[in-house]
Amino acid sequence: MHLRRFLLLFFILLIPNLLRQIVYYFTALHTGSLAFIASFETQSIYASFAFPWLGLGEEILIGLLYTSLYFLFPFSRFLAYGWIGDALIDFLSVFFFLLFGITPLAALGFGPILHFVLREMVLGYVCLGIPLAYFKVRLSFWSLLVSAVGALVLLVALL
Repeated sequence: MHLRRFLLLFFILLIPNLLRQIVYYFTALHTGSLAFIASFETQSIYASFAFPWLGLGEEILIGLLYTSLYFLFPFSRFLAYGWIGDALIDFLSVFFFLLFGITPLAALGFGPILHFVLREMVLGYVCLGIPLAYFKVRLSFWSLLVSAVGALVLLVALL
């Protein structure tokens, strides 16, 4: 494995996920709420409404892990696709929250545990990660597309 390829994939995976943290931060500041965040550890990171350095560090560690797994175990590549897909699900959920004051899964009546499992695991990794890996969609394209959605959601959060 070449360092250059590793770093390139790492940044391709990291960009939409760092953008997610930025969207979370400005949405929390704008709304004064954390109800749009599904994961319990991320809610605790944002509880003080201070800039989430710990959240950024968490994304970097996950990015290093998924990049390593991508090269070491080809069958685990769906995790890279799924992690970007997870960011997309979060962007769409935040957008819905900004428009309606509730996330889509909460609007459907799902409790916090089922909401977490669906949003953090099933939708991103199973529904998006596995098919995108199977069809070998270009990760750079997938990352760019999801990042564009995240940038639009950030603009809405800043308005």
